[in-house]
Amino acid sequence: MNPKIRWAVIGLVVVAVIAGILVKSRKADSPPPAATVQSGECCPGSDTAACCQNGIACATPEEMAAAGAEGYVPKALPRMLELGSVGCKPCDMMAPIIEELKKDYAGKLSVEFYDVRKDPAPGREHGIRVIPTQIFIGGDGKEMFRHEGFLPKEEILPILAQMGVK
Repeated sequence: MNPKIRWAVIGLVVVAVIAGILVKSRKADSPPPAATVQSGECCPGSDTAACCQNGIACATPEEMAAAGAEGYVPKALPRMLELGSVGCKPCDMMAPIIEELKKDYAGKLSVEFYDVRKDPAPGREHGIRVIPTQIFIGGDGKEMFRHEGFLPKEEILPILAQMGVK
């Protein structure tokens, strides 16, 4: 075989392998498909089956009307993660703030606390160095802001506003 042709074939194989790796990594980064509702099921808390359309998970009638014929695909809520531990002084100071945020932003923001002494996996997953650490994640799943140590509510609110959480 001609050496030029051989190198061309090797180059094509390398490009194909790299393209395959890139396609697999993009599939791994894509969000899971929306939950579906079985036919005949209604949305929890709804008095009408009209809230479920095309097998897509629940939506309010207003959301369904805004979505039109395309159907409604629910977006993930922005998230605030509090990684700390019970008994850690700054973490304990954050606890009432976390509870307030859960109540004040119910349905608009997912506020989650992880005790990394009891379960260190979330700490490893998010690469925390100290506790408490607050991580703010947008609805697209990308980290938007991170803070280490105590974070007063007055400093959290502008971060939430910047994320579009009102």
